[in-house]
Amino acid sequence: MKIITKYIDFVLNEEEKEKDDFKHLPRLKSVVDKDFFMELKSHIYYWFTFDSLKDRWVLTSLENDENEVVVWFNDNKDEPTIEVKVLYTSIGDEPKVEKIETVKMMISIYDFNNQELLKETEMEVGLKYLNAQSFNNFIEKVQKRILKTPKDGEDIEDFKRKEKRRLGDNIY
Repeated sequence: MKIITKYIDFVLNEEEKEKDDFKHLPRLKSVVDKDFFMELKSHIYYWFTFDSLKDRWVLTSLENDENEVVVWFNDNKDEPTIEVKVLYTSIGDEPKVEKIETVKMMISIYDFNNQELLKETEMEVGLKYLNAQSFNNFIEKVQKRILKTPKDGEDIEDFKRKEKRRLGDNIY
């Protein structure tokens, strides 16, 4: 006489067989980074081409490596005044295979005409801040930190106020 198993026992037994047959291969860090930064590059391209950044900025160069993305763009005016370089790169050299949670973002703002560096900053950015609105906010924040040479009384007072506040920020 055949042994008849209960349906639930049959299902559990089949699930265990599948677990034994299927094994996940470990992913190498370089593969994870390459996929992540390639995807980030496509997101940045979308922001500049179809999203809110197309009205404010003009994309001039977008390149990615296996562990970084470099973006060059300038302001969308008849005569651009600034050129911006943003570099996203991985943090540290630790051999981790989990997904990337934070990236290093370096923003450099140059004078468009003579390529003089006006302001540069670097920060760690979480994944929830990798979007067009946050990108634009970071650029605007760094752009506001550029100190201009005062030309009249109002500019002098504005310069003193900004200088006092910035030196007290401990951002240098």
